[in-house]
Amino acid sequence: MLVVAALSGACSGTPVSETPVRTELVTPQSCKPEPPVAIDLASRRLADGRYEITATATPKATVDSLDLRFVLPPGATIDRPEREAFGATATAQRRVMTAIVELRDRSSEVSAVVAVPVEGIAMTKSATVAFGEPKPVPRTKVYAMPDGERAREVRP
Repeated sequence: MLVVAALSGACSGTPVSETPVRTELVTPQSCKPEPPVAIDLASRRLADGRYEITATATPKATVDSLDLRFVLPPGATIDRPEREAFGATATAQRRVMTAIVELRDRSSEVSAVVAVPVEGIAMTKSATVAFGEPKPVPRTKVYAMPDGERAREVRP
């Protein structure tokens, strides 16, 4: 339709409008409901294998209760309880939990999970931070079987 208007305007001798075309990018909405809370997880290296981690949960609406917890890899130690219940929290009221963790593996991940009740259902949201060397990409090898099927082998 735009091409037709441009051609007809050019043929008739009347100037064609140079109004820019307006485009809008629409971010697709998730079909899964999300809790009305934002979570952030920050880390700071203290020494070899020791890190200070800080989880911050900020509700986008008033909630009846807010639970915040750390999820650690096997073998990790923490200097405080891994979970804290904050009770009722107002909109934009930040809830912060800080801990010192000691990790034994060369590469590890620590997560923070916030849970809030929404219409009687506990909804969660999480944030994760990675420590150490990145995990290696698994190596794969594909074999052709005698019957023509293919088999894939995955090794770390």
